[in-house]
Parts: sequence; structure tokens; C-alpha cells
Amino acid sequence: MLVRDGEDVRVYLNGHTDPEIAGQASINPLPTNNDWFFAGRNDALANLEGKLSELALYDRALTPDEVTHHYQ
Repeated sequence: MLVRDGEDVRVYLNGHTDPEIAGQASINPLPTNNDWFFAGRNDALANLEGKLSELALYDRALTPDEVTHHYQ
């Protein structure tokens, strides 16, 4: 699960409360773009291999305990 809180980004795997990846990524939204892309880019240049079976969007950053609860 990827969690973003401002510029802080964390990736949790398999419900673990410690992130597998943690760092910062700037936010550069396009003011007129309302499109969302998951597991790839809109130009199909750098797509992920595999498939998404489930997707959940939250309007806030989840805590590590909430990530675990969501995974279970």
C-alpha cells in the first residue's frame, strides 16, 4: 500500500507496520488534469507488470495500524 502525506511517501507490503520504502516526492499536480492512472502512465511508457486486483483511495494518509487493518 502506498501512503502519501504531503511530500512524505511510504510503501507498506503485506500489511507490515514498518514501511518497505520511505522517502519524499514533490507534488506537482497539473491544474487542469482530472485523470487518474494506476499501474502505468497515460502514454504506456513505464507500465507495471502484473495486475491490480483491488484499489482503495482515501482522502487522508493512513496510519501504519490502519494499513495493517486494511490489509487484513
